[in-house]
Amino acid sequence: MKKDLLKSKRKHGFTIIELMTVMLIIGLIIGVLVPGISLAKKYAKTVRQQAQLYSIKSSLEMFYNDYDDYPPSNLTGSGADFTCGAQKLAEALVGCDLRGFDPASNFDLLDNESNSKVYAITDPEKTRSIERRLGPYLQIDERTAAFDLDTLFDGFTGSLYPGGDPNQKELGPVLCDTYTDKEIALGPMTTLAVGAPILYFRASRSSKKFDISSPNGNIYNYEDNQELIDLGNMRLAPARRTDADHHFGSGYTDPVNSTKDGMRIFYESITNPVIKVGAQPRNPDTYILISAGFDGIYGTKDDITNYSK
Repeated sequence: MKKDLLKSKRKHGFTIIELMTVMLIIGLIIGVLVPGISLAKKYAKTVRQQAQLYSIKSSLEMFYNDYDDYPPSNLTGSGADFTCGAQKLAEALVGCDLRGFDPASNFDLLDNESNSKVYAITDPEKTRSIERRLGPYLQIDERTAAFDLDTLFDGFTGSLYPGGDPNQKELGPVLCDTYTDKEIALGPMTTLAVGAPILYFRASRSSKKFDISSPNGNIYNYEDNQELIDLGNMRLAPARRTDADHHFGSGYTDPVNSTKDGMRIFYESITNPVIKVGAQPRNPDTYILISAGFDGIYGTKDDITNYSK
């Protein structure tokens, strides 16, 4: 009887070799699945970002139908106070206070600040301003976030804000991409993960020039968002801004080719490779949208744009 019981126990047990074999198989399966899951997640984020840019493109077409033009992107302001293309995109599509675009605006946040009739914060001008509004053309939801620069960049008091005054929070939002490389506190117990600002460049209707060595007079002007590009790159940890990363930052110089800086990389990235005789940019009659992509750095390979790369 005892011998039969011992035999029964041996039949239902596992040897060390059997256990190690099972563990090895499980390890191999995990090794195959994990990279696939990571790639699937990255692809899903790319698709989501492309969908956001499509929504922005559709909203810009609605703006164009109302005003017979796309919003400007030229850098405006004086001294150390400027308004860049990304801010003008957000103003056009959602308004400086997220309640729609005021046609009385000239897309210069400094002038908007001094003109109490534009995006007014007190009655009765506030009522008149709201009555003039068109839009918002783009709905702010879980796919599209809009934040002021002082919220996106800790301690920001710099040039891309009216008067450098972070208290003017009703002015100057930017649209953020769907990647989540920064946590923003919305309250004592609430945070929201957001990505980098969407860059916006409008093509110049008055120019046919496209010189990758100089922004002046070009169809597209690198300087429209230069300070925002530098600000975005600065907020990243130094380990994520290596010499191996080709990016649009004005302080970047290629370690191999010293004549290639951030501005030149920008123009090369938007050059249409199909046109062989004379350089021409992509979308020469409309605009360019750029998301910094998964790494949060403008100008690297994972950027998402409104043109095929």
